[in-house]
Amino acid sequence: MANIFLSYCREDQDKAEIIVNDIKKLGHNIWFDKELTGGQDWWDQILKKIRGSDIFAFIISSESLKSQACNYEYTYADEVLRPILPIVVLESYLENWRIMENG
Repeated sequence: MANIFLSYCREDQDKAEIIVNDIKKLGHNIWFDKELTGGQDWWDQILKKIRGSDIFAFIISSESLKSQACNYEYTYADEVLRPILPIVVLESYLENWRIMENG
């Protein structure tokens, strides 16, 4: 069972929650910040969670690639030598997935 840190941008929160649920079903621990409050304490907590993770998963979307926070998280994960798992999301793919899940 891996401890996974999930990086995503606010615009992708619905997509992140789908991915979180799927990863939990596989038996892994996953942490992602649903609060998005900001500030130094928040940022220190983010960095601590990245250091404590086994895998840094990064939701890649047009929005996350523009996000300064996502880019800082990615850079930090790389600096502390966390394996990086890119997860590319496309809205049309997720809509088709929901249709398949619901029959």
